[in-house]
Amino acid sequence: MTRRRQSAKTPAAGRRSQRGNQGGVALLISVTTIAIMSIVLLEFSSSARTHLTSGLNQRDELRASTLADTALVMTRACLDSKAWGPMASMQAKMDLEQLCTMMLNIFMKERVDLPMGGLSLEVQGIEGIGMSLGEPSIDLQSEQSFIGLAGLHCPGRGSVNVNCSSRKNTASILMQEFCTENLAHIFEEEQADGHKYTREELIGNLVDWIDADDNRISYDPVSNTFVEGSGEGEDSYYRNVDDSDGYRSKDAPFDSIEELRLIRGMTDELFNHLKDKVSVHASGKYDVNGISEDVLTALMRAESPAFKLLEGAGGSCGRESETVKEREQLLRLFVRMILEARDLRNMQAGLSKAYRGASGVSQFIQMAADPLSVKLQMMESIAANIGGSEFTMEQLMQTLGINLALYDELKMTFGPLAGGLKDSLTTDSNLLRLRATGAVGNIERQIFAVLKRDGGTVRTLYYREE
Repeated sequence: MTRRRQSAKTPAAGRRSQRGNQGGVALLISVTTIAIMSIVLLEFSSSARTHLTSGLNQRDELRASTLADTALVMTRACLDSKAWGPMASMQAKMDLEQLCTMMLNIFMKERVDLPMGGLSLEVQGIEGIGMSLGEPSIDLQSEQSFIGLAGLHCPGRGSVNVNCSSRKNTASILMQEFCTENLAHIFEEEQADGHKYTREELIGNLVDWIDADDNRISYDPVSNTFVEGSGEGEDSYYRNVDDSDGYRSKDAPFDSIEELRLIRGMTDELFNHLKDKVSVHASGKYDVNGISEDVLTALMRAESPAFKLLEGAGGSCGRESETVKEREQLLRLFVRMILEARDLRNMQAGLSKAYRGASGVSQFIQMAADPLSVKLQMMESIAANIGGSEFTMEQLMQTLGINLALYDELKMTFGPLAGGLKDSLTTDSNLLRLRATGAVGNIERQIFAVLKRDGGTVRTLYYREE
């Protein structure tokens, strides 16, 4: 008879198995706890970094805002003639952007940036605010370097003076802007209100917005004249935009660029095209020391009989022929020559204004008649002072890709046009456009303002933070 062996666990073996199970559970609990703690620590670390970064950004934002605010305050102080005391007469002769930038750096950075050569000198013994972290800067321009929409206003009320010279000149320049080819589709399509606006209607709407009566006005670009209508009034015209959102014509000057959005026919694309080219405060006198290529081109084109002939009484507006496009390119080339000669003279003048006083406009017009010759004279003068090599007219023309025959043609065609702008040009401006910037790390804050020097006071006409 075979004996079967019966296996049985001993008490010691049972205890070992129990301890093994307990050890496994403890290990699982430990691993789980470590995993949970790791997740918590990672989340805490991420949250801490986020809060730290947020705190640093807030600190840098505060510093950048302080820099921009201080740059604005310092610029206002620089423009205040009272602060100059007995030297106030010198202020009118100075290039205010360079002067105010230099004063800003002395006070805030304890540093002098020289107007020529890009050299900087540390200043000892002057206690500014010494903000070594961050970089303040200002961009200061004459507001009268832009197309002045205030020029659309005529003194008086009603039809007595509906065609004043400032209104006609401003309308002519605006028409040149609206005839830009990349804007043509705006005047060929219906807008959101179901109406298709012409360029002439838009110019009339700009005038209606600011004039003091309720009579709508119409503009004829061929004769460059305005006529008051006897039909629908301005207020009813704006109330009919939308029964729920209609509004009245302002019948007062513009207060800000953004107000242009309220003009019927003013699309976002058209507003973005105009906003950096126009001023709602300037009134049609253009500062030769800061006038831009676009504005000077528009002014000279509006004065050109050749353009009027080629455009066929406005028929090609927005769809210019190749001949008109070629002439536009040549005019822009000539305008760039004028502005390069002006900028070189500004550089020579250092902290002084190159063109100032009553004679400044005449000097600018004389230079505009033959800009390369004037530029050559200045380059020769600079070379003589520093012992450099001589320059020739052929070298200047070579850099521009033109020859003597073409330059003579440009002088004959466009040179006299600047003379027709005499009454539209100035060298003095009491309106200044300021962009004050404070930058710290990746954070940048900007203040945009329009300042007016009114006697011994500097007033802020417009202010915007960005």
